[in-house]
Amino acid sequence: MCLLMVRPFLSENAVIIIDDSNYRDVRQANDDFLTVSPAFKIALEKYTSAHPNNMSPEEKNKAIEGWWNGINTIIYDSDNYWPQRKIATITSKVLYYNDQHVHTSRYADCATEALKVVNALRPFRLFKLLSRLVSLYKKTKKSDPLFHGKFRYLNTYTDNLV
Repeated sequence: MCLLMVRPFLSENAVIIIDDSNYRDVRQANDDFLTVSPAFKIALEKYTSAHPNNMSPEEKNKAIEGWWNGINTIIYDSDNYWPQRKIATITSKVLYYNDQHVHTSRYADCATEALKVVNALRPFRLFKLLSRLVSLYKKTKKSDPLFHGKFRYLNTYTDNLV
């Protein structure tokens, strides 16, 4: 959305550099923009092998000297000189569908704690699992009513809009 909103203000020599392109959702947003804006092309894609928090100290030092957490460079190509290319994304949209289900559920603000419970299942770690379940229970007790919505599942939060 941000790229679409700024598009009318860009010059014919525009170069857009998008940081943190290692994230799948960032790459997907960039690719979506290119799909609906054919005058723009991807000129450069550079990524790191992992998020910096998952790197060894040596890998992190190399990333600091390079692309850190990935960049995509998009250019305005009014002469249609550059070839149209897709950005590396996945075709499955299951994570985006899941995101919609998380945001519409009663305890959306507890999703991170729930994922920690799941992560304790494989490899199975009983004490970690029990600890995570207790944390999840406590989180649900403190859950913000703003997120609860009218229904147990699939809240659209539109009650005040009608």
